[in-house]
Amino acid sequence: MNAPTRNLVEAAQAGRPVYISEVRRAFADLAPAASVPVTCTFLGADEAVRAFALRLPRLADLPPAERDLAVEYFLASVYNIVSTIGGRELRISAEGDPPEAAELAAEVFRAFGVGRPRRDRPGYGRALNVAERMNEAVPGGAAAGTFRCLSVPHRQVPAATAPTTAPSGGVLEMCRQAVAGLEGRTLCGIDVGGTDIKLALAVRGAVTLAAYVDGIAILFMLCGLTARRCENRRTRRAGRACRSCATCCEGGAAA
Repeated sequence: MNAPTRNLVEAAQAGRPVYISEVRRAFADLAPAASVPVTCTFLGADEAVRAFALRLPRLADLPPAERDLAVEYFLASVYNIVSTIGGRELRISAEGDPPEAAELAAEVFRAFGVGRPRRDRPGYGRALNVAERMNEAVPGGAAAGTFRCLSVPHRQVPAATAPTTAPSGGVLEMCRQAVAGLEGRTLCGIDVGGTDIKLALAVRGAVTLAAYVDGIAILFMLCGLTARRCENRRTRRAGRACRSCATCCEGGAAA
């Protein structure tokens, strides 16, 4: 049983917040005999190689709740990295080539839906959807294909390299192509996010309005509208006039 991991589990079970940074610090201080250094190596569509080191407790020594926490920490770390840098392939290795590398790769396959259609991927898999679409948007990036994940022997981890193209190259050209022919136009862009909504208005190349709307407030508003529409239906069936929506009720239109 691992004392730091047990303490984190007990904090979570007691309803106290357990932040990923807190878990990272606790795992970084684990004794070498009770932990395993894991390397996540990401290959980008631009052929860049980026490696990230994580220390995890040895999974075989953990009770189920502590193992779940350690695996969830690893998955959340992978999600944060993919969300930040994208990429086309993840190679997982562990010092000494213990079974943890293959186990963690299998967990990534399950939690991210690696190899599954985008529409069928679970929550973490949305990061892969974005990464694949970003690859496809870059000239030549479609050749990267779908995101891949595999465990490899630790000695085969490639050294980190810089991107082969700077932002002034292919990315800048992609941005120019995206706005080609839009000179002098008025454009309105809306990003309907999971928790909030962003809106921007550009007139003749200048941003004239940028708005941010709390999605939770929108949710409450929609719930209120739905409740009112249900009340309208009940009122109309009872043959009474509807004060809140007289137009649709008196006209007999479906709510």
